[in-house]
Amino acid sequence: MSHRDAPGPGPVYRRSENLAVRTIGGETLLMPVLSVGSGPDDIFILNATGSAIWRALARPSGSEALVEAVKAEFEVGTEEAEADVAAFLEALGKAKLVREA
Repeated sequence: MSHRDAPGPGPVYRRSENLAVRTIGGETLLMPVLSVGSGPDDIFILNATGSAIWRALARPSGSEALVEAVKAEFEVGTEEAEADVAAFLEALGKAKLVREA
C-alpha cells in the first residue's frame, strides 16, 4: 500500500451544543434541551468511563485521543478502551449528543 492509499486519521467528534450538562455526586448527566416532549427518559447518566470520555470531548477529538484518555485515567488495555469509546460514540451518536465535527 502506498502512502497515498493509507487510511487517514479517523473522524473527529464533538459534543452537541443542544444540551444541558450537570455533574451530581460524581455522575455526569446530559439533558437534551431542544427536544419537544422530552422527559426523564431523555436524560443520559454517564458512568465514570463515559464521564472521562465526555471530559476529553471538551475539545473536538478523534477516537484515538479518546482511547488514550480512557487508558490514562483507568489503566486499562487498548482493546477495552477502544470498546468503551466505540460504545460511547455509538450510543451518544444515536442520541445526537455527540457528532462528527
